[in-house]
Parts: sequence; structure tokens; C-alpha cells
Amino acid sequence: MRHISRTTQQGFTLIEAVVTMMLMATLIALAAPQLQDFTANQAMRTASFNLTSALLMARSEAVKRNSQVTITPAGGQWSNGWTTVDSGGAALGNGSPFKSNVTVDNAPAPPDSITFNNTGRVVAVGVLQLQLSRQLRSNIIYRCITLDPSGLPRTTTEAC
Repeated sequence: MRHISRTTQQGFTLIEAVVTMMLMATLIALAAPQLQDFTANQAMRTASFNLTSALLMARSEAVKRNSQVTITPAGGQWSNGWTTVDSGGAALGNGSPFKSNVTVDNAPAPPDSITFNNTGRVVAVGVLQLQLSRQLRSNIIYRCITLDPSGLPRTTTEAC
């Protein structure tokens, strides 16, 4: 007499696979808006950090070189990046364009350039402000970089 062994079934049934896929789709749909908020906020933080770092570097170079250093937006738009040059015209650094639809859009207009003198102070009258913004669904998120006459940049999370 021959003995036939029974094999156990392996894998998922179609119903189990469909239910699992539906649960995953529901979780992804719930997480998507929070992920968009997170990535938009990170893009704003990165852009403001990069611009603030460039301003601090330009200020530091002005003091170190004992001469004026100017930071100018690429193509007239801060969102396109920037170039830092000393008073002799030597390039000291470049900034990359902003990613993720981050723009600089001050109410009157962002400054055409920012110049630091040999003491690290801003060569301008009054306070300079750069307002970064990004559209996020139905609202706009902001970062404001403020340069007082002393030349130190300060960043806040609201509109200028």
C-alpha cells in the first residue's frame, strides 16, 4: 500500500492579499498630507539655512580680508542662487538655486545685493530683510531672514 502525504498550502489567498493592499492604501492616504508638510518645511529650513550661512560667510570674509564683500543674487533672483565676491572682484563662493518652489518675495523688493564692510557691518541704510515663501496646499509658509546694521542675520518662521 502506498502512502500519500498531504502537503500544506503555502502563500496568501486572493482575499488576504486584497485586504492587505487596501489597508496599505488607507495608511498611505492618511500619511501623504503630513509627508507633504514635512518636506515643504524641510525645503524652507534648508533654503533659509543655506542663505543665512552664505551671509555669515560673506561677513566673515569681509572682516578677514579687511575689505568689502558683496553677495549678489544669480540672474537678479535670490531663488536662482547667489555669488559672493570681494572688493577686487574675486569670487569667494556660489549658492545653489532653491529647490521645491521656494521663492524670495519681499513686499517692496528684496535687495539687489548685500555688501559687508571690513568691520562686518552691512553697507546699507536700515534693516535688510529677505522673505522666503513656499505654497503648501491652501496656505503659504514663510521664513524671514533679517540683517540689522551690525551684519548678523536672524531667521524667523513668519513673514517679514
